[in-house]
Amino acid sequence: MNTNSPAARSPVASSPIVKWLTIAFLLLSGIYLVAMGIWLIAIGGSPYYVIAGLFVLAVAYLVWRRSTSALYLYALLLFGTLIWAVIEAGFDFWALAPRLDVLVIAGVWLLLPFTYRLFATPVKKGGLTLAAAVVLSGIALAYAAFNDPQEIDGTVQAQADSAPAAAASRPGDWLAYGNTQAGTRYSPLTQINSKTRAP
Repeated sequence: MNTNSPAARSPVASSPIVKWLTIAFLLLSGIYLVAMGIWLIAIGGSPYYVIAGLFVLAVAYLVWRRSTSALYLYALLLFGTLIWAVIEAGFDFWALAPRLDVLVIAGVWLLLPFTYRLFATPVKKGGLTLAAAVVLSGIALAYAAFNDPQEIDGTVQAQADSAPAAAASRPGDWLAYGNTQAGTRYSPLTQINSKTRAP
């Protein structure tokens, strides 16, 4: 057996399909972020999306080159996005999640075994750095989910039964649903009763 053949040197090489799917996703995401970021800057918004888009495009290029630097650069993007998102939105889950969710999912994808093998050199340190960024972002999202500042815990006193009836200008006027604030559904009128028959 020839141990110098490519198959012998790379018995666990990643599939070309995985490589090109990863690159295509990163390219499309980067182009979209840059384009929308430019539009956002034009109307006075944050420059973050242009910067993030350029980072993603650079990661796509590094993945194409099979460079371990892709993992470090993506980890830097994720750390930076986490800091920016918390500063901008706080720990409001519904504001934090849209800023992090896709980036976290893409980070997990880069760490999966069949994607991890895309890189030609040992990737242990780069993988650990990216894993730390993914885990920290996940912790921030979990914390936000259970400590949402939009949730207000309080109590409401039951006062409906003792609420005074609103004064009506005429006895037959119903000024609230059910006639009174207590919802009694009682009319003081006497012209219509159980003995009244339609003509």
